[in-house]
Amino acid sequence: MTSALVGKWKLESQENFEAFMRKMGVEEEKITKAKTDDQSVEITSSGNTFTITVHNPAKTFSNTITVGQENEVELSNGQKAKGMITAEGAKLITKMAKMSRTSEVVGGKLIDISECEGVTYKRVFKKM
Repeated sequence: MTSALVGKWKLESQENFEAFMRKMGVEEEKITKAKTDDQSVEITSSGNTFTITVHNPAKTFSNTITVGQENEVELSNGQKAKGMITAEGAKLITKMAKMSRTSEVVGGKLIDISECEGVTYKRVFKKM
């Protein structure tokens, strides 16, 4: 059930951050500024609608998405993109033209895996 995603989460580890951000077209200055473990995510839900707020030193932004619909979201590089949001069991899946993301709770940790044109970025969050 995707309700396990709800809560406040603090970044514990990340893999392949810089390569992924470059693939997404993020400027080097912003990559350097955002490259920190001082990141958190807050997820709230109401039925099939989720609000995901990302806090990092470079910026804070929120997206409100509805499962089963195409949604426009702001990406970490500041661009807007449309994507289909689906739920498969306990996973929340986003598919866009250039990128995909899967978020799920495994062993009490939020695992967020993004892929952009063959480059994979993994983040692991612990509940706050």
